[in-house]
Amino acid sequence: MAAEIGEVHAGHRGAYGRPRIVVALRRRGRRVNHERVGRVMREPGMVGPLAGGGGLRPGPMSSLRRFRT
Repeated sequence: MAAEIGEVHAGHRGAYGRPRIVVALRRRGRRVNHERVGRVMREPGMVGPLAGGGGLRPGPMSSLRRFRT
């Protein structure tokens, strides 16, 4: 299972975390538990975009917005 999880993770350039990998594996016909997928991902250090320190960044115009106070 670790090889298949790694294949899905690498196939999406590391942008898929545990929830999306679970969905992808289920679409392939695999019966998987989200806790097991998370555990298998942690062993080799696979992480999704938010856990890896990336995440959401403000857009280029976000500092120019004016809000009513």
